Amino acid sequence: MVLIESSEILSALKILQNFSDEFGFYEASKAYLSIIKFIKSMEKDKEDYANYKHELYEEFSLKVSG
Repeated sequence: MVLIESSEILSALKILQNFSDEFGFYEASKAYLSIIKFIKSMEKDKEDYANYKHELYEEFSLKVSG
């Protein structure tokens, strides 16, 4: 699994904290779930890209060696 940078997570959590202070618990809970969904989406995108690069490298290696 590819991990996103901790600074990105911290930034998102700071935004959530500010949002929570401003709007209250219910809205902050919805925002928290949205941030978690966004982070999972970023993780998947990075993992998909890493897999794509790996497959591309393998395909290139087979063409060169064969």
